[in-house]
Amino acid sequence: MTGADPRSRIPRTDQLLALPEVQDARNRLSDQVIRAVVTRAQDRARRSEIAPEDVQDTVITDLAERRATSLTPVLNATGVVIHTNLGRAPLSPAAREALLTASGYVDVELDLVTGQRSKRGVATREALLAVCPAAEDALVVNNGAAALVLATTALAADREIIVSRGELVEIGAGFRLPDLMESTGAACGRSAPPIALIWPTTRTQ
Repeated sequence: MTGADPRSRIPRTDQLLALPEVQDARNRLSDQVIRAVVTRAQDRARRSEIAPEDVQDTVITDLAERRATSLTPVLNATGVVIHTNLGRAPLSPAAREALLTASGYVDVELDLVTGQRSKRGVATREALLAVCPAAEDALVVNNGAAALVLATTALAADREIIVSRGELVEIGAGFRLPDLMESTGAACGRSAPPIALIWPTTRTQ
C-alpha cells in the first residue's frame, strides 16, 4: 500500500488568489503577472523543488519582491546631466505631481463649462502662447523627433537644412537626424535655397 501523492497537497489556484497578500498585490501588479507567480510556485511543487506546504509562502514572498516596473534606479555619475541611456533629465516634483494628476480621469478632450467635447491639449497650447506672445500658433508633440519632423515639413520643404556637424547624431532605432529630416522631403547637404533650423544644442549621450 502506497501513501497519497504529495502533489495532492498543493494549494489550488483559487485558494492562492484569495490570500490577502495576493489581493494586496493587485494594486500594483497585473492579474497576468500574479497568476504566473502562482502557477510557477505550483509547478515547482509538482517537480518536488519545494514542498507543497511551502507554495503559499513562496507565492507571497515572490509577489512582495515584485515591482511594477523592470527599471532599476541608478546613480548618474557620468557627468552628463541629460543622459539618454539613463532616462534623460529626472522629473521635478512639480512634474511628478502633474503626472500623478494626469494618471486619473481628467478633462483631456472635454470642455467642463459646456460639457461638450473639446480639443486635446488646449490648456497646454494656451500656456505656450502665453509665454511666447509673438508666436502665431503653437502645437504640442510628445518627443523631439516629432517636433523636428513638423518643423522641417513646415519650414524646409524642398529646401536645404544647415546642420552643425556636432548635431549629426544617431537617435532612436538607429537612424540619424539627416535621415529623419530628409524623410520630409528636405535636403541635407544638397544645393538648394538654404534655411537654417536652430534648436537647443544641449548634448546628450
